[in-house]
Amino acid sequence: MNNYPQHLGMLLGTAMLIAQPLSQVASAQVRDLQLQATQQGFNINLATNNNKTPQIFSIKRDNVLVVDLSNTQLDLGDKNQLQRKNPFPGVESLTISQNQANTVRIIVKGTNDAPKAKIGSVSNGQVTVNFAVEGGTSQSQTAQQSSLQQQTFSQPSGERNNSPSAPSTSNNQQGN
Repeated sequence: MNNYPQHLGMLLGTAMLIAQPLSQVASAQVRDLQLQATQQGFNINLATNNNKTPQIFSIKRDNVLVVDLSNTQLDLGDKNQLQRKNPFPGVESLTISQNQANTVRIIVKGTNDAPKAKIGSVSNGQVTVNFAVEGGTSQSQTAQQSSLQQQTFSQPSGERNNSPSAPSTSNNQQGN
């Protein structure tokens, strides 16, 4: 009979540990997101609030590529999903969204085939994912690329208004 309080204490302690929200798990928060056209396709540059490296998984099915960045949260102010139709030559649609509590999902639907993805670089809170679109680019596609060189989406700071920055098509824009 003397063991009941001891067992009850261990049970309550375990329950409290399990009940802690999963959001307390340390994860990188994406504060800035840049889409940048390249000769082979495009890059997605993610600026996070810390130097934690997300785990990156991808799966290709038909003409769709899904890339998951785990231990990552999308924090772009009021806009935590980005959708673009025909953002780059060879890409029918691009969606970047918060998939689960700690997973950012990138879905790229190619016009003919799914693009190939690889990690470009990971350092100092910056993650770059390179996407190569099958077949390269034509001259008309290169003209379209020049008008979409770089688009930036950012978490507003205290000095800015409370809405994310508008997409920029400037070739000279630096990160916000």
